[in-house]
Amino acid sequence: MLEAIYKSGEVAPDFQPIFAQLSKEFNGKCEIWRRVEDFGRCLSAAVLNPTTQVAAIIVLKKGPIKRITLLSPSEILKIREYLASGLHEDLCL
Repeated sequence: MLEAIYKSGEVAPDFQPIFAQLSKEFNGKCEIWRRVEDFGRCLSAAVLNPTTQVAAIIVLKKGPIKRITLLSPSEILKIREYLASGLHEDLCL
């Protein structure tokens, strides 16, 4: 497994728009991370609140299934609300 802070040159072009969207939406307030697992067959993006260490995890690729559409406004709102909620478990979308 590889976990690293998001850098634009290290993400496949299919997923770049989602990472860019998360960076824009949460710029300065949260860290954007990427996680690669299962020999590259799984990819997730995470929005991490550095103060609480709680994350919202978005599964982008799991085997042959890919999510390449941007997050909806309701998904962004759900992430914002969850990270501000005070809960201590990660949210998985």
